[in-house]
Amino acid sequence: MLDNVEKLMWKYLLLNGGVIDQQSFYGTSIDFEKTQVCRDLIEVNGIDWEKTKGVRDDFDLEFNGTFDEPAKVTFLEGTLVTGEGKEWKWYHSYDEPIEILELIRDIIPDVFEK
Repeated sequence: MLDNVEKLMWKYLLLNGGVIDQQSFYGTSIDFEKTQVCRDLIEVNGIDWEKTKGVRDDFDLEFNGTFDEPAKVTFLEGTLVTGEGKEWKWYHSYDEPIEILELIRDIIPDVFEK
């Protein structure tokens, strides 16, 4: 089972990323229809935290033109399992490091509000 920090990373990925359509040396594309279907299933059936894996933070090289060096792309990626048992591979690329305080600020409401 994932701990609360890993669940926070999932919340960030669910808010900012999408379900992977395809991955190649030319980049990773998101399937926006599948992303919405997954979000809808989460609303209805929830997330199976026992089977969902943690979010991975990594980088890859992507095609940047015939005469250029490959571009370095940093990303978050993970496999989420919805309540009915379907697996969804999520992805979000980013240019700048994700500041953990910004992540928390965006996701968690004021701790002193009721």
